[in-house]
Amino acid sequence: MKKITLLFIFLISITIHSQRIRGVVLDIETNKPIDDVHIQVDKEIIVTNRKGKFSFRVPKKWNKKLFVSHVSYQEKEIVYQPEEEKFKIYLVKKSISLQEVFVVGNKPNEKLKYAELPDMPKRLHSFASVVNDDKIYVFGGNKSQEFDVAKKALRDADERSIGATLDLGIFLRRIRELNSYQGYNDEVYVYDVKNKTWQKEDIKVRNRASHSASLIGDKVYILGGKRLTKNRRKVYLDGKVEVFDVQNKTIQVDDANPHQAVDLETFTYKNRLIALGGSVKEKRNGKRVYTKKVHSYNPKTGNWYKLAELPIKGEVSTCLIEDKLYFFHSNEDKESSTIASVDLVTGRFKKEGKLLYQFEKPAIAKKDKTIFLFENGKLLTYHTETRELKSYLIDLRLYASKSYFFNDSLYILGGFIDDKIDFELRPSQKLYKIALEEFKKTRIRKYVKL
Repeated sequence: MKKITLLFIFLISITIHSQRIRGVVLDIETNKPIDDVHIQVDKEIIVTNRKGKFSFRVPKKWNKKLFVSHVSYQEKEIVYQPEEEKFKIYLVKKSISLQEVFVVGNKPNEKLKYAELPDMPKRLHSFASVVNDDKIYVFGGNKSQEFDVAKKALRDADERSIGATLDLGIFLRRIRELNSYQGYNDEVYVYDVKNKTWQKEDIKVRNRASHSASLIGDKVYILGGKRLTKNRRKVYLDGKVEVFDVQNKTIQVDDANPHQAVDLETFTYKNRLIALGGSVKEKRNGKRVYTKKVHSYNPKTGNWYKLAELPIKGEVSTCLIEDKLYFFHSNEDKESSTIASVDLVTGRFKKEGKLLYQFEKPAIAKKDKTIFLFENGKLLTYHTETRELKSYLIDLRLYASKSYFFNDSLYILGGFIDDKIDFELRPSQKLYKIALEEFKKTRIRKYVKL
């Protein structure tokens, strides 16, 4: 059995050694590594890690060209030389800021341009947030750093081994050394859009993630999500409701919450809090069990009410426009994403159509009649009156982030990066801003009228 295992590992190492190209991206002036650089290899986009490193498997039919881009550096096209198994790419910083860039001529940009704003105090994804008086309030969130131990150890051993034979000692040592970190945040951060500043509040919230928050008057209702056990090996549903007073900076905790779920949706309608959907259990095979329940909370009486169940089941994201609630829904197998709507006055449910891409839990924001959806390099707009669906590309490879709309600009905050090089899921603390006019300057990748 040991011989078979060693042979299997040896064959894998030979395959990786012969098909994978590695490199690093550096600042030409400082010689320091640059993270979050986007490298296009054929049809695949690779993102450099915090050490500026990247790697990729050689495509079968490849013209040996690499297209390298970063928001703060000049774009560069490189022709790979076969003898360069490990090579360095140097980038030159842009001399002007993104806000000063003007498009000349009629040729549209291939991807949406954006500007970087001050970082959030911590790297987070799956947090709850609300908007109030040109401020973004962030509550809790997931700060875990997770990776595939076996793949990462195998990659590290392959890099440090001499020749084509894998050093089994290095592989086993890395298996023992590597540990994913599990942790949820208990802090409250406030971003002032006008002053472009972050502030950490003195008050603490429950350390949970994948929860939701909604604003009614001057109070933020925080509920749902999951918490970690003391040994951080298991998670459980959070049954508490926290009420954060924006003016007094105080928190009250309510034990009554009939809607306990992960990645639930909440919104405010006619001074009532509505909670719907989410997952209530995760099976051993990783599949989630979703609820179709919907609950309403009256803040004046403190009573909860059970409403009619959702007509759909699976991962649901929502956006309220006037009296109509729009659903962006992935089925339980996450094979397709659709748009649906329900008229909250008449109760009429309508299937709008299919999305252009498969989404899991996109960041959603709205501007008048237009809904913006973002996830993993793709940004969609859906106009609820014309029913036009448009897609754009953007160099932001983020999942589980949040988005907001202020003063004709779309903001994207946090999320996590699925790092294929280091085999890790790494949270982000970045805040990005996309001016609305950039959509007019950028090529529409796909278009459909539903």
